[in-house]
Amino acid sequence: MPEHDLAAFVADRLPRLSGLAHDALVVALELRADPAAVPPLRERVVDAPADLLFGLHHALVRLTGHDPVLPLDRDAWPDAVRRVWAAWDPGVAARPRVEDVELLGGDRARLVVLDGRGVIGIDYDPPPPASSWPRWSKSVLVAGERLYGVGSDCGTCETSLQLIGWPPRPAAALSQRVRDRLADVGTLDGAVLDAVAPLLTGLRSGHYLVVLADLDLQHVTDPAESWCSRRYDLRTGDTDDGDEDGEGLDWPGTEHLQLRTVVPGAGPTYAVLLPSQALDGHDGRTVAAHAEAITAGRRPTAVVSAWVEDRYVRCEHAERFLVGVILDGHHKLVAYARAGVAARVLMLCRVEDSWGPPAARTAFLDEVFTGLREH
Repeated sequence: MPEHDLAAFVADRLPRLSGLAHDALVVALELRADPAAVPPLRERVVDAPADLLFGLHHALVRLTGHDPVLPLDRDAWPDAVRRVWAAWDPGVAARPRVEDVELLGGDRARLVVLDGRGVIGIDYDPPPPASSWPRWSKSVLVAGERLYGVGSDCGTCETSLQLIGWPPRPAAALSQRVRDRLADVGTLDGAVLDAVAPLLTGLRSGHYLVVLADLDLQHVTDPAESWCSRRYDLRTGDTDDGDEDGEGLDWPGTEHLQLRTVVPGAGPTYAVLLPSQALDGHDGRTVAAHAEAITAGRRPTAVVSAWVEDRYVRCEHAERFLVGVILDGHHKLVAYARAGVAARVLMLCRVEDSWGPPAARTAFLDEVFTGLREH
């Protein structure tokens, strides 16, 4: 379809649609990846009902590459979306950066990533043919390629983690300066945040909670030992084993690391760290070098992109998963697990991926990390 025809079609059709039909057309335009759809989508943002703004905003982010930071306040969000897209200037180059840094003791910080490059992040999958839901399943993406399927926004569905395929290149490539700074981290301070700024700006724009945590990890190679499988046996009165065909559907499909014990709370919290490269291909000499440093009292630090899945499964079982995708430090974490020493991990948590209640958007993250600290 010629550019002017597409723009005219969108401008004419969208205002006459609502609900899922509106979302379906917006998703189709997004997947078409035709920049001719941008002007009419921006026009639609001006007067679209608030419940349709998310889909329009998402499509504009994907079509333009402009990923603005928006308020966490639900009431302020619609007007902010309208202002952002009314003011957007395609001639202004993105300037990835970290701002509004607030250190919270020696193990936490809040900050904002602006113009994030989005090399690593969570986003919606294209809908399957004939799907009634234009946006449903999600994946962790590395440079646009699906790494893990991570289920959906459904709050009563099971947490699902499934390896799709390894990325063609590492999720993060660190300079020697950054590696040196992460070789022994004692506290979360401005110097550490400055060192990992290139990692932060490689993520999506948004509000972040950064946490330095010590995690007692085990290296999981047997599907039966994974919390993804064991959670069913720990549910009171649950007869579902989560494996209808006996093939370990809830095994993420790869070796991974996990917290040895459940973090208690109103419901159990299971912590799982998923690799961004195969753990069974790790270099033994590198693991040994990290093990030697750990034995000597140093604390080499891995970096993980993390979020919380808060679920009330089938409206019967409250449970959470703290999920992390390892950006850097696979060998370090294997060394810690072998040594039986709690692993030092820097967790980069995008608040928008762990959406808490309207009055406290960071509540799920705060509760999980408080539980880890006290556990």
